[in-house]
Amino acid sequence: MVAPQVSSVLSRLQGRPDIVTDWASGGAYEHLDFNVGGAAAMPLLHEAWFRRAVAHAIDRQAIVTAVFGSIDPEITPLQSLRYLPPQWQYHPHFAAYGQDLAKATALMTSHGCAEGGDGIYSCGGQRASFALAYTAGNTRRQTEFIRMKEDLAVAGIELTEVALPAGELYGQFMETGAYDTIDFAWATNGDPSFGSDLFACTGMQNYGRYCSQEVSDLLAAANREFDHEPARLSRTGPTR
Repeated sequence: MVAPQVSSVLSRLQGRPDIVTDWASGGAYEHLDFNVGGAAAMPLLHEAWFRRAVAHAIDRQAIVTAVFGSIDPEITPLQSLRYLPPQWQYHPHFAAYGQDLAKATALMTSHGCAEGGDGIYSCGGQRASFALAYTAGNTRRQTEFIRMKEDLAVAGIELTEVALPAGELYGQFMETGAYDTIDFAWATNGDPSFGSDLFACTGMQNYGRYCSQEVSDLLAAANREFDHEPARLSRTGPTR
């Protein structure tokens, strides 16, 4: 099998005397997509500090181990949205956002958030609660939701679920930005131009409405270069 949809079902092939298995990482990655510019999104998601608090609350290593560990016990989270670990250009930007409840708490309290009687923060009158959408019936993503919900609750942030059929989720629901966050997968071949459609202000698949003219200009410049420049331009500055 080449690039199958990753599933714990595949782990049943391991250890069978009549089958030889060899596993290698591919270019598909599960991720949490924030709606940072859509009017329908929970307002706090528009704030970088709140998204950082969310990132520091979630134990991504525990999640990938729970979901993919039966296939690859040594699997680790992907730390870049631009390159894959085997590539020399790969830089672990997201390693800065490991689970750190102290940092998550500090971000919330330093921005005037107060913990309510149910343990969930309220920030300027806005309850720290948002929804995660994913494909109904997908047990992998349901597991990811449950894990994130538990982690975020400890950090005083509530996560609710919206489970929709694939046709509805990836149709108007996603394309119109009618969501808070979505859990789904992108597939890349490691070419940095992959990010232009996702993160440029006018990107055709920029469903989360992220827009930074600086980033858009860097992406455009990287797509015009043919030597070492794409890597340098694609890695400029911190991941936002």
